[in-house]
Amino acid sequence: MALTTTQKQKLTMLFTDMDRKDLNLVADLHKQTSRFLSRNEASKFVIGDEVEFTSGSSLVRGIVEKVNVKTINVSVEFGRNWRVSPSLLTKIA
Repeated sequence: MALTTTQKQKLTMLFTDMDRKDLNLVADLHKQTSRFLSRNEASKFVIGDEVEFTSGSSLVRGIVEKVNVKTINVSVEFGRNWRVSPSLLTKIA
């Protein structure tokens, strides 16, 4: 979901009125939501999936070796392993 300009302006006004306790609450909510999204994205992959991702200007292809909470371990050619955020991975076929 993308925020509208009006919603962003309202958020800005809310943040300027917050004290430290309010800001800590917002930070905690952000952490919880971020964790939920990471777990949800990681759950889309299983060991053995063929995946690809971009590293610099190169397209890297590999096999999912392990699914962690925040990262996916991907094995590529020559025994090299990568820990990649699930949001950066695309399943192949």
